[in-house]
Amino acid sequence: MGGGLDLLAELREVLASRAFLNAQRILILIALYLAGRLMFTELSKVTGIGKGALEHHLGVLIGEGLVVRRYYLTLRGPRLFLKLTEKGKVEVEKMLEAMSGLGRDC
Repeated sequence: MGGGLDLLAELREVLASRAFLNAQRILILIALYLAGRLMFTELSKVTGIGKGALEHHLGVLIGEGLVVRRYYLTLRGPRLFLKLTEKGKVEVEKMLEAMSGLGRDC
């Protein structure tokens, strides 16, 4: 296979995961990748995903081991944040790398 087809195969492998089978979950993963960590309400706001749907998608992502919930101390007391696991970071980076590589090979 050529370079573009190899990248397509890599992308197919990443997107085969249940976590990547939904555009909203991909958006959540990218938002957390870019921000590092976000509170639930912040994540809802930046993605435009309603709270019920966001809770559902986060359940899938947490179940797949890509996202974790962590409490952090803030000036307003402890707050629950969401962030990517190391596995989540690796999977998002593989997806982004494969997608950016496809554009170069066209």
